[in-house]
Amino acid sequence: KELKGFGRVHLEAGESGSVEIALDERAFQFWDPAVHGWRTDAGEFELLVGLSAAEIVSRASVVWEA
Repeated sequence: KELKGFGRVHLEAGESGSVEIALDERAFQFWDPAVHGWRTDAGEFELLVGLSAAEIVSRASVVWEA
């Protein structure tokens, strides 16, 4: 698991709200020591949305085409 973004919203009891988090190419990159640079591999990624790392409330899959 890697944290790629977060948002906050202050709500009173009974209220609901939404937070939008944009994920760009950088969110799907990793450091490749073999090429001494950032790399993005195409593939399917699982996105987890949670109140904390232990409290996941939603999951989705996304396909990144490099």
